[in-house]
Formats: sequence, C-alpha cells, structure tokens
Amino acid sequence: MEILLEFVLQLVGEIMVEGLIELGWRGIASPFRAESKLHPALVIFTYFLVGALSGAIAVWLLPAALIPSPAVRMANLVISPIVLGLAFELLGRRRSQAGRRRLIVDNFSYGFTFALTFGLVRFIFTA
Repeated sequence: MEILLEFVLQLVGEIMVEGLIELGWRGIASPFRAESKLHPALVIFTYFLVGALSGAIAVWLLPAALIPSPAVRMANLVISPIVLGLAFELLGRRRSQAGRRRLIVDNFSYGFTFALTFGLVRFIFTA
C-alpha cells in the first residue's frame, strides 16, 4: 500500500510541476488567440520548442528526477501529457462557455505536445 501511495504522490507531483510551468507559458501565449491565422504545424513546432526549453530549464534547476523508479517515470511520460492536454482542453471549453476567447494552448494537441516534450527532456537528462 505504501508503494502505491508513493507512486501516486510522485506522479501527481510531476504533473503539477509540468502543469504550473505550462500555466506560466499560457500568460506568455495570451496574445496568440485561437482565431489567429497561424498554421497548426507552426504552433505545434513552437510548443515543441517551448516544451524542450522549459524541460531544459527544469533539468538545470532540478537535476534529480522527481520520480526515482524508471518504470514509474515511463508511466509518467505517458500519463502526464494526456492529463495535461485534457486539462487545457477543458480550460479552453470553460473559457468559451464563459464568453471569453480561447488561447491557442486551450487545445488538447498543443498542451499534449508541450507536456510530452517537457517530460521527454526531463526523462532523458535526469538521473
């Protein structure tokens, strides 16, 4: 039971770190509204780069892995982008329902791309 609790707490912690960083980028991305005419491939590439940069900064600030178990880290690499992509899609829908404009990041694929790239950089470069 203790191992399961440790797994859940570590997974939630990693998701929270990625989510907070992504929320910070939401503030930076606010000029980029969903109705902009940017090509989706350009936006995905941008979130790929921003995720990699954020992951590199996170590795620099916190070089130790937050999750010590390789199997749990791999599970986190799969679960976190899905959870964060869904969370940001939900935020976008709520913004729309409240009559506010959606941001580009208020989309599953862009949030997923950011979180996956961030997680991959942390997975590869932390011990």
